[in-house]
Amino acid sequence: MNIKKDSIKYFFELVVVFLGVTSAFMLTQWSENRRARKAERKYLENIYKELEEDDKDLKRNIELTKKKIKNLEALIKLLNEEADVEIIESLIPELFEIVLFKSKSNTWITLKESGELKLIRNFQLKIKLENLHIFYWVLDEISEWVSSYFKTHLLSYFLENIDLNTSKFIHKPDIL
Repeated sequence: MNIKKDSIKYFFELVVVFLGVTSAFMLTQWSENRRARKAERKYLENIYKELEEDDKDLKRNIELTKKKIKNLEALIKLLNEEADVEIIESLIPELFEIVLFKSKSNTWITLKESGELKLIRNFQLKIKLENLHIFYWVLDEISEWVSSYFKTHLLSYFLENIDLNTSKFIHKPDIL
């Protein structure tokens, strides 16, 4: 009779230990999932903030580019009409402004390089963000090319022919 009583007692102790260990594993898993969702939310909030900043920068760049195109079209017209040098010189500072875009991708880069991209559960969102950052990479490459072209080809001409303090021609260029 003692053996049966001891067996039941050990069985219930085993059940209690099993339930305790299982509960501990479940709580740990729940806690890790909660932490992962919190991290995902934080990453997505930061990506959203960076996208808002990029949107503002791109809109500003579009407006600056439209203005630059308008001024350069006016300059071309003046050059074709052989206009007064002083009028042309007034548009020279416009030639020195280069409109470049540099994306804010810190959060995305952190996600990819840390391996925490797996935290973002929405697969379609991951694809769209990846495509966006490929596009950003292309824009960065174009900006780098424009900057390099300006430094390599245009800057030397300006330095040789234009007084940068006054924005006046040092000597009348052949094109005028």
